[in-house]
Amino acid sequence: MSYHRQGKKGSKSPFQEERRKREELKKAASAQFSCGKASIFLFSEQYDPYNPGNCLSGAQCRSDGAFFGSLIITAVNGVPLKKHTVIYGVPKMETLPRRIPPNVQPASYVLAQKWNGLNVMFFKYSDAEGNLFISCKTRGYVFARDYPGGQVFTHPLHILGVTAEGGGQELSEPTPRSDPLLPIASLPMQLVELSSNDCQSISFELCGSKEPALVSYDFELALKPLFLTNNQGKIRPLVTSSSETLLPTITSATTYEEKVTAWTQDIGPRPYVMFDSEAGEGNDESTEDESAPSSPSKSPSRVVTEVNHYVSKFLPTSVYLNKTFRTNKGIESNGYYYNSFVVEGKVVYLLDEEGFALHRSKVFKIKPGDIAASHFPTFDHSMMGRVMEAVDKIFSRGGEVSEETVQSEMELEEYAWIRFKKDIMDLAVEIPNSAAPSFKPSAQKMLVLVGIPGSGKSTFANKLIELTGSSWARVNQDEMKTRQQCEKSAKLSFKKKHSVIIDRCNFDYKQRHNWVRIAAESRVNDIRCVYLDIDPEICKKRVSAREDHPTIPAGDAGVAIIEKFTKWKIPPVAAEGFSEIYVVRNDEDIEAALSSLSELVNAPPVEEGWSSARGIRSSGGVPLTPPGSLASSSASVTSAEGVYSNSFDLLGEDM
Repeated sequence: MSYHRQGKKGSKSPFQEERRKREELKKAASAQFSCGKASIFLFSEQYDPYNPGNCLSGAQCRSDGAFFGSLIITAVNGVPLKKHTVIYGVPKMETLPRRIPPNVQPASYVLAQKWNGLNVMFFKYSDAEGNLFISCKTRGYVFARDYPGGQVFTHPLHILGVTAEGGGQELSEPTPRSDPLLPIASLPMQLVELSSNDCQSISFELCGSKEPALVSYDFELALKPLFLTNNQGKIRPLVTSSSETLLPTITSATTYEEKVTAWTQDIGPRPYVMFDSEAGEGNDESTEDESAPSSPSKSPSRVVTEVNHYVSKFLPTSVYLNKTFRTNKGIESNGYYYNSFVVEGKVVYLLDEEGFALHRSKVFKIKPGDIAASHFPTFDHSMMGRVMEAVDKIFSRGGEVSEETVQSEMELEEYAWIRFKKDIMDLAVEIPNSAAPSFKPSAQKMLVLVGIPGSGKSTFANKLIELTGSSWARVNQDEMKTRQQCEKSAKLSFKKKHSVIIDRCNFDYKQRHNWVRIAAESRVNDIRCVYLDIDPEICKKRVSAREDHPTIPAGDAGVAIIEKFTKWKIPPVAAEGFSEIYVVRNDEDIEAALSSLSELVNAPPVEEGWSSARGIRSSGGVPLTPPGSLASSSASVTSAEGVYSNSFDLLGEDM
């Protein structure tokens, strides 16, 4: 017999009641911010570092879009509010469409300078007794606190003339109530608008040389005003100084510095004008910068707006200004361009008759292509490649991997090192030291193929099997459908005493390391790599022509996939655990690699004490790059008619 404790009929336990309230709050927040309940984060008793002793409870929207980071405050210091307070966050901006839809009819617009730094938003809220408080948050968090990538608590307060300790971090013990850091009665000049009843928040960009980012600034620290938000969530841009003309007047006498100033200043508010692109250029009172490239409008429509007209001039000119800056400073393109740009872009506000944005979704960004490609919010493939190259060089000199040696070898700026140190070291310590091993290579081999779709991996694998008989077993994901099936097949082939060819794209270290690990588990230590460094244009032609590939579609869709893989690809290095890397770029390289691998499989057992060169080789077994160097992925191949005139037949059409 079982016994159950029961309360009064229809009553709920405290736990059930709490869960019901949480579900109701999630439902209300998801409706308020137009997102799913899964995107709502509930917080309880979060310490407000700007108002010591205050703790807030409520919900936060973590869905990208117009309401990203927005809050609903339900209680202050454990006392529920009679009416929940909605704090609207800083929307994540979309890129300005190539052509603004005709049904979007703003009264005016603003083109504001886009600052490159860290976003902070000062906002106000009240407790149950009606006391007003000023606090500050970043986009993804309830409050701004210092973190390794930026001092978003300390630096803004310093600019405002306020001294505070602790970096705004959460306290382990409750703190007694004390005076607010930003009392409403004596706000700094930058925040005085918050004393207005209808102003809910002011957003700034924290930037300068003490918070280094992609753009180089000639000031240490500043809070650059972006916009105000009212109690209804409507946005009004803050324009500090505005140009009266749309495009700047540039002459041969205009200096580079003057050009940068002219193209980065705010513009507007200006009336929203549409005009016939063949009849004229509207209110264009300027002379185009002749030293910068231009790009004519590609739209078939004749009706354009001043905004689109400006963008067509601004983007190519910005790329030119950024490139000139790097040239003047002697800065090389190395993938992480901290302090290597002068133009971040523009923010486009489409405004109603009262000067507010038409909607929170009608705030757009425009960025020149070079800086857009250099934003790295996560640890990406480019950085992974640099880590691998650095570790390879350390091992080739007989060194050991440590934070000091890796940072020194990578030559990262301090800001980048602090931001990515954990990811860098997590990867660095995984890379095996095989720079100069001395061991007896296993009779069985593993051959890892590396190449983008259309580079001829499958044709190479099949040709090698044809030359060596049943010595090699081919593992191909297009045929086996999943990586798990490929892993299972590789392990089974090793058990049957076969050597194994991994016929996949294997475009980065993590993809390849999986196979190195499986080989090691099977006691196979002779692992080779063939890197098919084929011109992407040739691969595109092959993919566009073929129609029966199981995973890569023909035509433009296939071409788009190749472009993605080309961007993601990281060339292999010996430090990953490869005995040899054969770099294939033409028919001669293919024949040499096939010959070498065929002889390898058919060769007699190697005596004890054999030491691998662990080099990177091209045709004829001649080292293409010194051991420890990263194989180049930018070989100059001009067209399919030259070196590659006959390579289609040999390399084939398979992925």
